[in-house]
Amino acid sequence: MNILAIIPVLIRNEAIPKMFSRFLVKKPLILYANDIAKKSKYIDDIYYYTDDENVAHITEINALKVITEKELILEKNYDLNILSTVLLKEIEVKEQKQYDYLVILFPNCPLIKTETIDKSIEELISSQKDSALSVQYNEEPHLKLWIEDSKGFGTKLYQKEKDRNHRRKLQEISEIIISKKETLLQHQNLITKNVKLIELTLPENILIKNHIDWWMAEKFLKRKRILIRVDGYNKIGLGHIYRTLALATQLIDHELLFVTKQEYDLGTKIIKENNFKLATFDKKGEFDKIISEFKPFIVINDILDTDIEYIKFLKEKGIFIINFEDLGEGAKVADLVINALYVRKNFLENHYWGKDYYILREEFHLVGRRRISKEVTNIIISYGGTDPNNYTEKILDILESLKIKDLKVNAILGLGYKNAEKLKQKSKDYSFEVNVKQHINHISKYMYEADIALTAAGRTVYELASIGVPTIVLVENERGLLHTFASEENGIINVGLGTKIPDDEIKSALIRLINDYDLRKKNNILMLENNLRSGISNVLGLIFSEYEKYEEMVKK
Repeated sequence: MNILAIIPVLIRNEAIPKMFSRFLVKKPLILYANDIAKKSKYIDDIYYYTDDENVAHITEINALKVITEKELILEKNYDLNILSTVLLKEIEVKEQKQYDYLVILFPNCPLIKTETIDKSIEELISSQKDSALSVQYNEEPHLKLWIEDSKGFGTKLYQKEKDRNHRRKLQEISEIIISKKETLLQHQNLITKNVKLIELTLPENILIKNHIDWWMAEKFLKRKRILIRVDGYNKIGLGHIYRTLALATQLIDHELLFVTKQEYDLGTKIIKENNFKLATFDKKGEFDKIISEFKPFIVINDILDTDIEYIKFLKEKGIFIINFEDLGEGAKVADLVINALYVRKNFLENHYWGKDYYILREEFHLVGRRRISKEVTNIIISYGGTDPNNYTEKILDILESLKIKDLKVNAILGLGYKNAEKLKQKSKDYSFEVNVKQHINHISKYMYEADIALTAAGRTVYELASIGVPTIVLVENERGLLHTFASEENGIINVGLGTKIPDDEIKSALIRLINDYDLRKKNNILMLENNLRSGISNVLGLIFSEYEKYEEMVKK
C-alpha cells in the first residue's frame, strides 16, 4: 500500500505577509509539515505544491520535493479537489508508482502530531469509510447572549437547551484531509458523505489564520515539559519548596510537574495549595515510572546534595539537568548548578554562585524599600517553615527580659512548626503584644512594617534584605554556616549557630541593634545595595540560554 502526502502552499492562503516562508521559532513555517509527515510509519512520499517563489526556494535548498504552479496546466479558478487530482496523476508519473491513499497536510498547522496522522490513516483503512478530515469541538451549551437595540442598550437573551441529548457539533478545520485515491478520481472530490472525523484539541487544532494564532503556535512550540524534583520536611525546612514555587510561577508557559517523596507531606501540602500538578513516589521504581510517562525535557532538582548515579540515570534519558543548592558529587556532572546561598566552591564552567541568582518571590517585587524609624516598636520573628530549634520561643523569652515598652512582635510560624497552639497560649503572658501567625500568604506585609527582624540564614534573610529591614541571624544548622550572604558586609548581624550561642550574646546583639539608630540605618543601606530583585531574571536567562546550547550540541 502506497500513501502520498501533499502540502499545498498558496499565496492566497497567507494570513500574514510572507507567512509560509517566515521563521516560526527556529525554522520557516512550511518545514514543520514536512517534519511531521516524514516521521509517519505510513507515508511514502511527500510533495509540496506552491505558487510562491520563496517557498519553492526553501524546499529546494532543503532537498524537498516540490511542484510549482508553473509546472501544471490548471483552470484559472481551480479548487483543492481539482488540484489534488492533477497533482496525484503528475506525481504518479514522476515516482512511477500508484498510490492508494492521499494525505493533504496544510502548512499552517505546525502542531499536528505524527501520531495523530498515523492513527487516522489506520482507522480510515480499517473502516468502511472513504475519507477523513480534521474537526474540532465547537459548542457552548449555555450561551450567554445579548441583543443590542437601535439606541445601543443591551438586553440579555436567555437561551435554554431543548434537548440535553443533542449530538455534538464539530467544526471542520483545514489541517488534515485523507482520501482514498479511487474516491477522489471517481467523485472528483476529496470528501464524500462516508467520512471519518479526526477530532483535534489544543494545541493540535491551532490553525494559523492571524497574528494571534501565530503567537499561540510560537508559545506552544517553545513549551517544554519540566519536572521539578523537590522535598520539604522538618529537617531541611520548606525553603526548597518555596524557591521552586517562585520559579514555577515564572515558567507558566511550560508544562510543569512537581515530584516529591510520598513521606514528606509538609512539602506536598504547600504544592497542592498552589495548584501545581504533583506526583509523589515511595520507591525508586515509582520515580522511574514518573520519568518515563512524563518524558521531561528538563529536570530541576532542589533536594540538596545529589549523587552521580542519580544524575547519570537522568542523563541517559537525554534530560537536561539543573540542580539548586547542590554541593554533592552529582553536581559535577549536572548540566547547570545554581548555588545562590553559597560563595564559590569550585570553578566548574556550569556552576553559578551567590546572591545574583537568588529567586525572590513575586510578592517582594511589589513591596517598597523600608525607611528606618528612630525607635524600634515593631519586630518580626520568622524562622522558616519548620523552626526545628524553636528559636521563635527563645527570642520571645529574650525580648521579655529586655522590658521594652510599647513593643509589638509578629511571630510568623511556618506550616511545619510544632506546638503552635502552645506558643499562642504562652504569647498571652508576655508583657508586650505578640501576634502569633502560622502559614500566612503575604509575609512581606509584616516584614515591611517591622523595624528589625530575627531569622535564620536561609531564604527569609534575602527577603528581608530586599526590603531593607535590619536583621539579626541565628543559624539553624552546620550547613547554614555556609550561607555567607548573612554577613556584616550585606548589613546583617550574624551571631552564629543558635544552638551553641549563649542567650546573653543574642541579647547583647538585640540591645545593640534596638538602641543604635545609626547602625540600623547603615545596615538598611548595605542591604538595599544588593540587587536581589533581578535574581529571577538571571536564573531564567541561565536556564534557557544553557538549554539552547544543550539542544544545539545534541543536534550535532
